[in-house]
Amino acid sequence: MNRLKFLRRKKHLTQQQLSKELKKRNIKVSVALISSYEQEKIPFNKEKLQKIANYFDVSVNYLTGRWSPVNKIDNLNRDFFVLCHD
Repeated sequence: MNRLKFLRRKKHLTQQQLSKELKKRNIKVSVALISSYEQEKIPFNKEKLQKIANYFDVSVNYLTGRWSPVNKIDNLNRDFFVLCHD
């Protein structure tokens, strides 16, 4: 699932509600644009991307799928295992 969609659903927001919430914070993102981002029809606008990431309190890399907490934990576990078994 797209990270934007995941985060939106986690807050129990519809696309329309998210659009209104963002508008309150001077982030103009239409319902159609949110839908396009969630369906990955178009890439994020860089300026809006940072603002949306800030709204959800996540990094841009997380929002765009370039970073995953699972991958980071796996890497930390692997590094810890290597350190303990040297």
